[in-house]
Amino acid sequence: MHDYYGGRNTYGEAIGIVMPNEAKVRPLGDVGNAATFSFPVRYHVVKEPADCKQRTDDRSILEPILSAVRELEQAGVLGVAIACGFGSSLQQGVSAAVSIPVFTSSLLLLPFVYEMCPRGRKIGIITADTTVARLELFRPAGAEHVPIALAGMQDQPGYRGWTSETVPELDFDQVAAESTGVAKRLVAENPDVKVILLECVNLTPYAPAIRSATGLPVFDFVSLVNMVYDAVQAKAYPLVDLRWGKAWWRTRL
Repeated sequence: MHDYYGGRNTYGEAIGIVMPNEAKVRPLGDVGNAATFSFPVRYHVVKEPADCKQRTDDRSILEPILSAVRELEQAGVLGVAIACGFGSSLQQGVSAAVSIPVFTSSLLLLPFVYEMCPRGRKIGIITADTTVARLELFRPAGAEHVPIALAGMQDQPGYRGWTSETVPELDFDQVAAESTGVAKRLVAENPDVKVILLECVNLTPYAPAIRSATGLPVFDFVSLVNMVYDAVQAKAYPLVDLRWGKAWWRTRL
């Protein structure tokens, strides 16, 4: 039995996603493609400039994102994602402003992923740009102590042109080859890497190719969105009455 309450215009969107104002191709697997998810999501595009790669002590960077998160909370979502891998530096400021879970970067998975691995192993991180992957991006995740090996996509022409919007089309095969090449070099140069984490949300469509090319587990921002959705959305499990062969559905919170 379900209870419904009024006060909203739309229903059924458990996860809200704050998107940058970037008019570029979003292939299946990208956080900006709603078909990536097996559940409805609600998008909010931030019109004002809000570069997560910059320092967040400038309120002009933080305020547009705060406004978007608050609006999504008022719309009734149960959790909000910030679609920028470098957004971890926003985590404390944004999460303190609302009463629902907010997650700003796949880097928040670092302590969890690290605890899965035997000691002495590193976490391989593929980032959009190693030149801006500052230590402060890891502090909100409590991951300063985690041993990592970094590799960046900043020198890959297909990826760079697509993410900078200078190329109106996406050559998916080229970017897949670039990302798997970076991943294989990362592992070859760091044989103690046993798990890969994709920092950039634009890399999530290529996670299956990277997993296949390296044979390693690959975590990304979509992994985090799915995890939070499973945590905030009630699921129905069948309870089978073996005497009568009937399945009775009950919502478990």
